[in-house]
Amino acid sequence: MYYRNKPEGPYETEDRRWQPEVSSKEISKLLDFIDQFQSEAELSLSLKTGYSEMRILTELMRNHISGKLSTSSSLVWASGMSYGTAKRALANIEKRGLIIRRPKTPTGKSFSLHPSLKLIQEWQEFTRRARTLVGGIAEPVDGLKKHHNEYYFGSSYIGSNTLPPLSVYNSKLPIRGELRLLVHADPTFMAMHALRKQLETVFGVRIWSRALSIDRLREEILNNANARVSRYDIIACDLPWFGEMAEAGRFLPVDSFVTASDLDLSDFHAVALASTRYKGRQYGIPVQTTPELLVCRRDLLEEKGLKPPSTISETIATAKALHDPYRGVAGIAWNAARGTPLGHSFLFIIAALGQPVLDLRKTMGGIRL
Repeated sequence: MYYRNKPEGPYETEDRRWQPEVSSKEISKLLDFIDQFQSEAELSLSLKTGYSEMRILTELMRNHISGKLSTSSSLVWASGMSYGTAKRALANIEKRGLIIRRPKTPTGKSFSLHPSLKLIQEWQEFTRRARTLVGGIAEPVDGLKKHHNEYYFGSSYIGSNTLPPLSVYNSKLPIRGELRLLVHADPTFMAMHALRKQLETVFGVRIWSRALSIDRLREEILNNANARVSRYDIIACDLPWFGEMAEAGRFLPVDSFVTASDLDLSDFHAVALASTRYKGRQYGIPVQTTPELLVCRRDLLEEKGLKPPSTISETIATAKALHDPYRGVAGIAWNAARGTPLGHSFLFIIAALGQPVLDLRKTMGGIRL
């Protein structure tokens, strides 16, 4: 299956063949299976053990997925071969472009080993093929059969259990010490924190993060801006604050960083990108944006002679006019409370229970804060 649309950015090509991603979880299961299968085969069959790269590759991939660093010594030990043979095998694998050797120190005397993008892609392809082969040998028990081939919105549930393995940087981030983050304590950043070890492997530096509630996050941004030296390298900022922070000089523009990097701004929606821009200068890169909706029952509005509201005041007044508990009609359903719910949950539903929604309008253009 080929992409039907033209490439959107300079880093996309028209001849890319689409392949469903294989999750880290599924590759990990295959790695365990291969190790156990190889051990049982050597014990059960009269096999002559000798030169084999398989144990090196499985150990390398397992460490990468779990966020552990591989060294020459650890891979030599896992190979089961003699020291000299294992070292020659490692050199041969690296020569074929399957291993990235990344310095751990500025001198380059100490280094870690990581799977290259080529090797990760090969393991994904191998996992896809092994899935088919094993499925033909061992059919699931009746009644427990999984619908592996069901696809919804272009992806299978099996492949969406976890993200596919990430490739590492050829050289670690050129920073001293650790990467310090100040983030919002929401599910997105909490998920990133759970993947901290994997991200540390990718970047080659230790990551330290502090997660705060939305109100405490703003307070900490203001306090940090008054410090002589910033306590953080990257800060998560709520969209409504960018103008305030930029005007007061609390944030540095990132235009020069974007220009010097290979960041493709066409990967971001133009409106989302503009939300972190102030007076023509870019002060951030959008990480997570959410579309907000105002959902109205057009027939109920017409019955009361009302128009769809376009401000918060009009929304509240319209909700009061429609509210009729004796008829089972709720004027509004809104997750409103002080702090995060009020700022992030502008999902208005003006409807009667059991009735279909007849009109959808984008809140971003209809609600003025």
